[in-house]
Amino acid sequence: MSPTPDRFGAPARRTPDEVRELVGALPPTRADGQPFDVAIGGRRRRPDARAERAHVDQLAAAGATWWLEFVPVGDPATMRAAVARGPLR
Repeated sequence: MSPTPDRFGAPARRTPDEVRELVGALPPTRADGQPFDVAIGGRRRRPDARAERAHVDQLAAAGATWWLEFVPVGDPATMRAAVARGPLR
């Protein structure tokens, strides 16, 4: 289950079905009895915040516990703006 990278080399968007498949392949808990964290992401946020929030909600419903946003290396002002947006809410 390896999506095609985007033009920056970051993984393409995972689907909720892929996340369910990943979570289903994990044992119920780690050796210490704690649940696994499942981090999904590594790609840029889409401009439509509502659509992005809906997608992240679907990933969470499928078992993802973390969503990570990729900020490509580039102009420092552009990178700072991406960080200043803060987490998707």
